[in-house]
Amino acid sequence: MAGEGTLHLLLPGLLGPVPRAAARAPEVLGRFPGLADLLNRSTAERSPSGELTTLLAARLEDPDALCAGPLGLVAEGVDPAEGYWFRADPVMLHPDRDRIVVFHGGPALPEPSETDELVMAFNGFFSGDGVELRAPAPQRWYLRVPEALATVTTTPLHAVIGRGMGEALPRGEQAGRWASLLNEAQMLFHTHPVNQVRQDQGRPMINGIWPWGGGRLRPLRWRNELAGLHGDDLTLIGLGKHTGVQVAPLDLDRLPETDDGDHLVVCDGPARALAEQDLGAWLAWLEALERGWFRGLAASRRRVRLDAGTGRAWTRTGGGRWRFWRRRHDLDRWLSLEG
Repeated sequence: MAGEGTLHLLLPGLLGPVPRAAARAPEVLGRFPGLADLLNRSTAERSPSGELTTLLAARLEDPDALCAGPLGLVAEGVDPAEGYWFRADPVMLHPDRDRIVVFHGGPALPEPSETDELVMAFNGFFSGDGVELRAPAPQRWYLRVPEALATVTTTPLHAVIGRGMGEALPRGEQAGRWASLLNEAQMLFHTHPVNQVRQDQGRPMINGIWPWGGGRLRPLRWRNELAGLHGDDLTLIGLGKHTGVQVAPLDLDRLPETDDGDHLVVCDGPARALAEQDLGAWLAWLEALERGWFRGLAASRRRVRLDAGTGRAWTRTGGGRWRFWRRRHDLDRWLSLEG
């Protein structure tokens, strides 16, 4: 029978932040009884707030050792060796009044042949600067940089999509050198034949890269032993390969059993929907998780720990489902609000 281990649910964005009006909307109130029941019968404790990479890092013995760049390469089956690697995904930079807006995905993704040409042009242009661009997949690029460019603070791509790039550009003592590199790459791509063809066809130009998650691959250990990981995030997959913990694809219809120990389930779909300011997509994620996961958890005796990245985590023990004496609250009680 299931229940010996703890089921850890890492679901950034599940509980917001959302606009205040959305928290009290009819689409939310009374719609998710399974999730509300889990929260009502759980004990809350402080937990790190932030996006998925931050939450994953908090589960390691050395949180500072987690870097999305080299772990992404591990997930792709590429050896990062001793290099200092960033994620550097292709983006469209679009002027909008007094700002430059970042777009990625959908029509703003290159074809494989376009990727090959742009990467070759980049590496040829910057061959004397000690940087190298690699693209294991058309939509996922990686940038190796020399030590001189390593000391910089970056912003994950998903946090800037559809927003102005100004304050999200690389920050730190090497910010000026990064600004020069990114500007030169933008000009190189803008005039490249690939983008001339895309422009003639009415397709978005691929005129930039977005660096984030830089670092070297370092030894990593989980704070608590895990029997399995579940999710589709590239950093999670890289973590699993690097730490020797098996990673299974995310299953929205059922949760894993925990007879063999603790399992960590990761889903950042709600966070991505909120980053794109799409409340409809966020609600669709909540509906899918309510239907596939939370309804069943309400009647189970499983030990569950839920962390949605809001600064609190909720733990329900096997006996927590019998806490009928607790006052029942609707989901809006638990939502984090914008501002």
